[in-house]
Amino acid sequence: MSIQINIEKLLSDLRGPQRVTALKKEFKRVRSEIEKLATSGKSAAQNRLKTLESRAQLVLSKLADAQGELDKELKTTITLLKRQAKDIESNLSRYKALAYSQQVKLRAAILGKANKAASKKKSSKKSGR
Repeated sequence: MSIQINIEKLLSDLRGPQRVTALKKEFKRVRSEIEKLATSGKSAAQNRLKTLESRAQLVLSKLADAQGELDKELKTTITLLKRQAKDIESNLSRYKALAYSQQVKLRAAILGKANKAASKKKSSKKSGR
């Protein structure tokens, strides 16, 4: 049983002389059809509703379990990431200090060579006079 509503007829009735009476008549007809459907399929609909409710409860419990597992994995991952970030920061600080000390040594070596070269030039100019 299906509900049939003729919209064009309804609109033409609204424009015609009967207007509100036709609208009331159409609504009463639709309401009676809905009531017939509700009473005829009530027991089947209730059984179907119970089945759907039990499925929904099952899905919700599985969803809650999955959410709990996800939260646990997320917490573990965050803890691991924080620990690794701390290790990386300490390693970075160590590498920075090492690079700085090597930079200082390299500058000292370059300045030492430059000073030796300058002193050789001065001494060779003095001896060449």
